[in-house]
Amino acid sequence: MKNLYYLFRRRNPKLLKTCYHEMGHFLLVHLFSDDFEMNIITANKKMANNKVVNSNGGLGFVLKTTETIDVYDKICVIGLAGMCSQNLFFADNENKSHAVVIPVFIESPDSEMNNEGGIGDFEIVQQNLYRIFNLKKINLNTYRKELLAFCFDYLSDEKVWNIAGELVDFLIKKWNLTLEKKEIVDFLEKNNLLKELEKINLKYLNSRYPINRN
Repeated sequence: MKNLYYLFRRRNPKLLKTCYHEMGHFLLVHLFSDDFEMNIITANKKMANNKVVNSNGGLGFVLKTTETIDVYDKICVIGLAGMCSQNLFFADNENKSHAVVIPVFIESPDSEMNNEGGIGDFEIVQQNLYRIFNLKKINLNTYRKELLAFCFDYLSDEKVWNIAGELVDFLIKKWNLTLEKKEIVDFLEKNNLLKELEKINLKYLNSRYPINRN
């Protein structure tokens, strides 16, 4: 019975889209774990609606450090990650190469990307883009494209995208479609994915946010 229920979920494109959307948010929060801490991820509409009305899923996370321009930048990336992830999922379903669709998405995100389900994401991104704009006069459109490029580059990394798929599969198997941080960390460790992800994360962090980790 459990296997049949799992197969039903695996064949539900709306549920899968939500799972990939939220997992995109999670992976970027995890990438920025020095600044943020994730506590829960859900694709359970009832649980999500306790936080955001008409939401199909949600990710709970908190800021661990003080607000800086880099933190605003990272919040923008986290906000964009759900849309980036779900559009990579749609591309896979249509057998479209990530290398082909990503430049199109970056150049024309409003018209070419499927932005369904981004309740609250757009507002978070816009709010923090304007915070950055008030600190350094950026071209908002150009800057958003830079953020999208970074987000797509990270999520479409073959190893990262495979880990995203493993985590989505794990989420779908949970009866309440909800995972807490410890469950995800334990799953990654058990499947020898945590150290691999940390190594990948260091490369991408240093590409946009050079830091001294000696």
